[in-house]
Amino acid sequence: MKKTKTLLVGGLLMIAFYSLHAQGTDTLRTKNYTLKSEVVARRLERELSLAPKQVSQVQKLMEERFSALQKKSVADASRWESVNVPAREKLASILTTEQYQRYLQLMQETQNQKQEFVKKNPNYQFSDEDKELDF
Repeated sequence: MKKTKTLLVGGLLMIAFYSLHAQGTDTLRTKNYTLKSEVVARRLERELSLAPKQVSQVQKLMEERFSALQKKSVADASRWESVNVPAREKLASILTTEQYQRYLQLMQETQNQKQEFVKKNPNYQFSDEDKELDF
């Protein structure tokens, strides 16, 4: 009886795993992009006092950006810049001049904090996921 229950639970776990895997990594990646995009949009909403329309525009822009980063095969800085430069230009068209200036200030503060962290932790390697959030 106990062995049957163990086999049944094991079988159910395998079905769940295969069901999740059958969705494919693209589905999971898309959900991840959507979540990351919402987090970035909400942070900018809070920091820049975005209007609701701006929040949805920023979230859509971030989803496009995350998707584009994933599609790029180049692993160096050119990958990031080839996606980030056009995305920043589009962001500038979504934000007011004051909001964009505040955004640039926030990004500079973030870079300064990151540089301080690297000085204190010289062997630390940022993951691609960490880099994706640099915008």
